[in-house]
Amino acid sequence: MSILPFEKLTIHTDLTPEQIKEKLEQFVEPYQMFRNTFKQPNKPYNGKIQETSFRITRNINYRNSFLPVIKGKIMPNDYGKGSQINITMSLHSFVIVFMTFWLFMVGGGGISLLFLMISSGKFMLEGLIPVGMFIFGCLLTIIPFKIEANIAKKFLQELW
Repeated sequence: MSILPFEKLTIHTDLTPEQIKEKLEQFVEPYQMFRNTFKQPNKPYNGKIQETSFRITRNINYRNSFLPVIKGKIMPNDYGKGSQINITMSLHSFVIVFMTFWLFMVGGGGISLLFLMISSGKFMLEGLIPVGMFIFGCLLTIIPFKIEANIAKKFLQELW
């Protein structure tokens, strides 16, 4: 199990893959490298929509490194009517690399200090700082991701 947040979701609908794509295009604008953060976005999501897949993120007017990247794969149902959308939500790859490195370093330091305190028989309150930083880093990653993932889940389930 990973400390970093990750979610999967499958939505079944009576819509065809073409109808799903058309509905999604109503709410997703193309990704822009440089966007005016003071201007209200035209659509609630931005990203790329292809014939049978999409990669989108929510349009926000503030910085949130823990915003989920939503990847979807659209497939016709096996029984011939409707479609199935397999959705994966995860952090941006740069955030995954950075947080993995940061949590590894802080966690390793915390474990080392705990072993040092146990072996020396001395308790030092400052030795718990890396443990607190590790817990803080986990919560800082998980809570904003889960809040945004729930917003996206609700939107996507209502959309289709």
